[in-house]
Amino acid sequence: MFSKYVKSRREVAVLAAVFALAVFGLLGLKMIAFGDPGSSRTAASSTGGSLPSAPDPNVEVPMATIQGSVDSDARIRTETSVLRSIRPSSADEAFERYRVVSNCLRARSLAKALDFADPVQRSLLQQSVDSLDGPICRTMTSVDERERLENLLIAVKAGIPGASTLYVAEGPFGDPSALDNRPDDLLVREWIASALSFLDRDAKRGDLMAITTMANIHDSDSVFGPKDPEAMFVLLTAYEEILRQRDKRTISADMRSWLLRAKFQTPSASVERAVAKGKGIAKECCSGTRN
Repeated sequence: MFSKYVKSRREVAVLAAVFALAVFGLLGLKMIAFGDPGSSRTAASSTGGSLPSAPDPNVEVPMATIQGSVDSDARIRTETSVLRSIRPSSADEAFERYRVVSNCLRARSLAKALDFADPVQRSLLQQSVDSLDGPICRTMTSVDERERLENLLIAVKAGIPGASTLYVAEGPFGDPSALDNRPDDLLVREWIASALSFLDRDAKRGDLMAITTMANIHDSDSVFGPKDPEAMFVLLTAYEEILRQRDKRTISADMRSWLLRAKFQTPSASVERAVAKGKGIAKECCSGTRN
């Protein structure tokens, strides 16, 4: 699930946490990260500097290097080894370290909401905390916390799938409120430029998470730029083609509705050109390949 406003990251609302974790479950963000065509989306806010369609902060960050089903003991051993190494030896390991530390911090934040929940909410929330917290979190140090965003940036620069979207979700230097409070700050503007550059690069490489994030950016006016239906249509056309060419799947009804809305909003004289651009992106990155 994508949250409509990233500022909810700082609120840790009990009901939001229970809803996100109980209804969508811990696999919600994983499905989006690996391009599930049936994953849901929420349109970006049309006002202010809120980040477009950022991953819900109450949903577990997907594993970068371990995909599929793994038993809990194997997961604990892997995560513990990630934090015990002095420095990440690869971009994949840096992303995994970011994921592990983020989930521990998330568990800590959710735990603070337990005292304010009613019995039913508390039970659901406790289950969520238990699923995120564990032996690995007790080995986490303040250094791990300080290096969390640095590790994410390593993964972003290396082009790890999904990393650029999480980079956007974190906001400028880990502070999403800076987009609302300091949109004209030179450092914030530089961060926005770098975030857009990373997303554009990854979208052209076929990263479905980057494609949907960029499409959301073009779906409304924001600090990232003016609304651009044609650019949104190009990206969603690429998304559809990538699924068809690479994954041999069709897009969901939800995504189809979004695609048709983007097409309707695109000037009729530009539709053919946009379709060609979208298909060109898919052909360049993904034709004849399969995940």
